[in-house]
Amino acid sequence: MIKTYDSIIQEGAEILGCDWRLFKAQLYQESRLDPHAVSPVGATGLAQIMPGTWSEWHERAGFYGADITDVEANVITGATYLKWLWD
Repeated sequence: MIKTYDSIIQEGAEILGCDWRLFKAQLYQESRLDPHAVSPVGATGLAQIMPGTWSEWHERAGFYGADITDVEANVITGATYLKWLWD
C-alpha cells in the first residue's frame, strides 16, 4: 500500500482513537488513496467527503479556506466528522 499519506492518516486515527491501519484501510476502500477521487454522487478526496459535509465540517477541523482535495484537510476533516458520528 502507498505510504505517502501515513503520517496524515496516523494523525486522523489519533482523532478517532483507533489503530491507524484500520483508518487507512477505510480510506483505501473509499478512494484507493487517490486525493482526486470523485464518486458518482460527488464525494471527493481520500475520505470521500460530500461537498455539503465539507462545507459544514472543514472549518470545525481547523482548515479555513482549504480545498476539499487537500490531503491533510480532507483526511483530518473526515476523521473529525467520523469521530462526531461515532460519539
